[in-house]
Amino acid sequence: MKRFVAMLISLGLALVATGPHAKVTSVSGNRFKPAERPFTDELVKTLKVPVGFQVNVFAKGLKNPRMMRVGEDGTVYVTRQKQNDVLALVDRDGDGVADGAPR
Repeated sequence: MKRFVAMLISLGLALVATGPHAKVTSVSGNRFKPAERPFTDELVKTLKVPVGFQVNVFAKGLKNPRMMRVGEDGTVYVTRQKQNDVLALVDRDGDGVADGAPR
């Protein structure tokens, strides 16, 4: 029994001695930050989409939208990081353009 315990302790020490060691690494200054570009109709015309698709402007003047998600009812939710908020854009008349001010 003493031999078995000694072997287990030796095995444990060997595993600890040869196991991977955590290495702390810090990275700074290598974050990509895209330049802000003002919206123009000419910029929209440069977008390329597959045959059969088209690009329409749904809303303008949102001031740095970041991400969006379409809800089950068709409401488009847009996050704005700098303003720390979420906008709800609704197209009530079905013309492909948000109606009224965002909620």
